[in-house]
Amino acid sequence: MAWSHGRLIKIPLIFIKIAAKLGDCLKIGPINSTAYNMLLQPNIADKKDFIDFTSIIPRNLQQGFATEPLTVQSIWHARLYFLKPILKIVLGLFWIMIGIISSIFVYDASMQIIISLGFDKQIAPYILYGSCFTDIILRILLIIKNKINRICSLQILLILAYTLLLTYLKPILWLDPLGPIFKNIPVILLTLVFMAIERDK
Repeated sequence: MAWSHGRLIKIPLIFIKIAAKLGDCLKIGPINSTAYNMLLQPNIADKKDFIDFTSIIPRNLQQGFATEPLTVQSIWHARLYFLKPILKIVLGLFWIMIGIISSIFVYDASMQIIISLGFDKQIAPYILYGSCFTDIILRILLIIKNKINRICSLQILLILAYTLLLTYLKPILWLDPLGPIFKNIPVILLTLVFMAIERDK
């Protein structure tokens, strides 16, 4: 893969155990309690018994990679593997923070936008808190759930609904320098990319 040789880093067992517990909760990688317990078991044996039983001569990693070159799929998988959990957390935290900021820190500005769309002042708070609560809940589910294609699909539908509604009621928002509508395009594309690489099988 044209990468330099990796470095061996020794990690205290307590940190690996904590990471395994986090892996159980977040389900964003191969580190979990099952893998942790397997690593604690003996995993080295005399190769002579293996050769006598199977008539197969084991090869080291260098020999194996030399005889079976990496495919394009393997290279893509290796390069995207560690981006997958990062993308999952970033997408989740992005919308969670938007929901918190919109409903608390810029409440007045958010209310002005909703009222400017033609909604009554009496129902504007319900619209604001309802949309923010929906954003936060869905993104929490995105982070903690394992099977998330349905959640991502629902998120995309909601983003499209927001985008179409705002475009119809106030198309000038497309020109807003903070990009309240325009940001939805890269977010949808990133969500589609995440859906494509989310499953390992």
